[in-house]
Amino acid sequence: MKTSIPTLSILSSAVLVSSGLMAFENTKVLPKGIRNLSLKNVATTISSKTTSSGESELLAKPLEKALTFDTIVKGEKGLKKTLLRGFLDAEGFKGDEILLGVNAEMKANVNVVAPVLSYGLSDNLTLALAVPYYSAATRLKTGFIPTPRADEFLTRLTSPEHNLTASAKEVADKFNHMEGELNAKLERNGYQPLGDWQAKGLGDVVLAAKYRFYDGTALKAANLSGVSLATGRIADPDALTSIPFGKGAHQVFTGLILDQPLPLNFTCNQFAKYSHPLTATHELRLKTENEALEVEKAPVKFALGDQLEAGTSLQFEPSWGLIAGLGYLYQAKGNDRYYLDDHPESRAKWEENTSGRAHYVETKFGYSGIGAYQRHEIMVPFTADLEYKKFLGGINTTTNDLLSLNLAIFF
Repeated sequence: MKTSIPTLSILSSAVLVSSGLMAFENTKVLPKGIRNLSLKNVATTISSKTTSSGESELLAKPLEKALTFDTIVKGEKGLKKTLLRGFLDAEGFKGDEILLGVNAEMKANVNVVAPVLSYGLSDNLTLALAVPYYSAATRLKTGFIPTPRADEFLTRLTSPEHNLTASAKEVADKFNHMEGELNAKLERNGYQPLGDWQAKGLGDVVLAAKYRFYDGTALKAANLSGVSLATGRIADPDALTSIPFGKGAHQVFTGLILDQPLPLNFTCNQFAKYSHPLTATHELRLKTENEALEVEKAPVKFALGDQLEAGTSLQFEPSWGLIAGLGYLYQAKGNDRYYLDDHPESRAKWEENTSGRAHYVETKFGYSGIGAYQRHEIMVPFTADLEYKKFLGGINTTTNDLLSLNLAIFF
């Protein structure tokens, strides 16, 4: 008796920790000829995501597809399938009853180190280059648990009136080796065995320019524009638990930053940034709603949805060196488009739930040695701060907090 394996969905949702994630922005630019080398280290742990309704679910939920009587019947053919269906009906087993429950737990750890080199081309224009480097790992645990109904099914098979001991033994063996069956099916279809995964590599390199076009006493304004190059790897189509290090497409972005200086060394800031990914082509699995494993790979042209980042913050920077801030960040992303006119079912699956949004509250605390350098108290001007972003909610996004350590020197 053959037991088919539940259809899997690709687990590698977009869990990018973007080095360009804006936070505590300001209109400050470097003086002409001054350079700045900063190191940004972002770390996060991810175990869940939000659905299109905003509810939280585990990353491994697509694996938790229980084995039912209908699943067993579907795996048979011809006369054997007819006889099995008749046996189930005669013995009162319903098709949607569960024989084997699946427990799965997946956790992803992502760490990004991003050196950023900036240069003051003029007193109002600063150029910057960011080169993020990813280190990521996923850990997956699965368990297969027979239900009491499965025990009853095996008992009925071996009862004297049926005497199907061989079939019962086959089913029991399938239950005991379900994980091996699953990995065997994955390998037959060109996938890596399901399990832990880890990798390191370059993310998407960012080139940016900040131009301060208004420098008043009550209001300061700057434009931030640039490009993000698709140098980071996308999710491996053959590894269900892999994590992407990049978007897989070049993108251009532009944004507006506003500062309002306040008394007592406080500054109120607002910013908005709009990113537009360009069309790209990558080899993808032509998955559908009903099948994600037994599908072919093909080069697919796609266009990721545009993204908006916006936020506001209150920042405090007295001359004696304290850096502190409290802010809010909003992210929104439009629908992706996949050019799969010859495969409408696959296009629908790839475009499903690709728009999203997320809300964060963020805090910052650190020290600036620029004032001390100007007072000749230290030899090298530097800043060091710690940022924490707390996920508040959203749709179709990972539910992860982010911790960031930032170090910078000026020369």
